[in-house]
Amino acid sequence: MRADEILGEVGARLRQLGGEADWLQVFTPDIAQALSRLLPAEYEEFKTLLEGSVLLEGWKLEGLTEKTLDLLVFAVRVRQEKEASAVPLEHCCPGAPGAKGLMVPGGWKVAPDRVAFLGGLPAAFGAVYADGRCLDAERGRSYLRLVVCADGEWRLALVRADTSDTRLVAAVKNLGVFIECSKTLAAHLRSFWSLNWNRLPLVKAPVEGEVVFEVWRDFVEANASRFLGDWGALRKGELLMLPDVLRRFLGGHGARRSPRRFPPGGGRGMSSLRRTVC
Repeated sequence: MRADEILGEVGARLRQLGGEADWLQVFTPDIAQALSRLLPAEYEEFKTLLEGSVLLEGWKLEGLTEKTLDLLVFAVRVRQEKEASAVPLEHCCPGAPGAKGLMVPGGWKVAPDRVAFLGGLPAAFGAVYADGRCLDAERGRSYLRLVVCADGEWRLALVRADTSDTRLVAAVKNLGVFIECSKTLAAHLRSFWSLNWNRLPLVKAPVEGEVVFEVWRDFVEANASRFLGDWGALRKGELLMLPDVLRRFLGGHGARRSPRRFPPGGGRGMSSLRRTVC
């Protein structure tokens, strides 16, 4: 598309929205991709034509500045370059589960025995990627299915989609992969997800117990001071908690069964959870 044709499409969409809209409602991915394919001189021509339409025709694009538009087009160009240099994961890891259709971002090497930045040392001694998404609509949470190759076998686990890099790396370690550089591995996974997000199949299903345990562990760590105060106590390496705290947590996360009954104690009876890291 030429610069004037793209401008015509922008104008048509803006009129459909009543002549006034947030700029991202108008500059949709297809418009951004069309702009990214323009030559530098053509892109400058488009910005000049757009400025004229804003001033002369009264177009109102809330939040639009030259800088934000340039950043959007630059981001699309970077993504296109990454996709152009990406290689199929199934070529790098023949027989890997869920690898078909997924791509290894440019600049990275993934093999059954390692993940590395090209020209650098391995970040992990085993393949690490994600092959799908899981949406637990009942609890309103999204997960990614993590796949690793460790000890000659493929292993899988669900991790929260919004998990921190520290938790992400810990999940990989727990699956048996030796990690050389945590920051580099986290960067690889973020780059992999960014490139493959729309390629990852989405499954809508409730999470299993182990994932609930991971959520519980995060909950305990986020409220450590309260568990060591009015919610419970730490005794001989065990976390002792008030039964009501556990009941509220399980109820809030869709547990179908009530926790076992605890001995009466004026509401101050304690239950223990040995596996919880506080």
